[in-house]
Amino acid sequence: MPLNTKKQQGVAMMEVLIAIVVIAFGFMALLKLQLSTLNNVTASNQRYIAASLAHSMGDMLRVNAANRDSYNGADTNVFSKDCSSSTCSLYENDMYEWKRSINDAAQALPEGRGTILVNAGRAVISLYWKEKRSIHNVENASFQLEVQVE
Repeated sequence: MPLNTKKQQGVAMMEVLIAIVVIAFGFMALLKLQLSTLNNVTASNQRYIAASLAHSMGDMLRVNAANRDSYNGADTNVFSKDCSSSTCSLYENDMYEWKRSINDAAQALPEGRGTILVNAGRAVISLYWKEKRSIHNVENASFQLEVQVE
């Protein structure tokens, strides 16, 4: 009995097309995973930089503990004294260096800003920046460090 080959024409082509679609969805899933990983690595790096800058200011505060009240209410967006060419107090120099460090990290911490609140021997050092979570989604991010300054 002869086989009817007319009904079988085009089946192999259909199988190939379905395989290509399945593989394409797999590659799109891998691409999405890669982008998600990249965003998470970037956010992690930003938090690391913010923590490093906050700890740096914490160390500066401990060194100048006698004048800790000078730091209360400090904000890098408001501080404008240039200590690169003029004589400054230790507080002014600390704020100048901290602001410069935050500005140097501007690519890592977009729109970076630092604030300090001192109360009863404790300081809260905060950093704020814009965190890109996806192509169209930018969120406010922050890091806070509380240190004993005595």
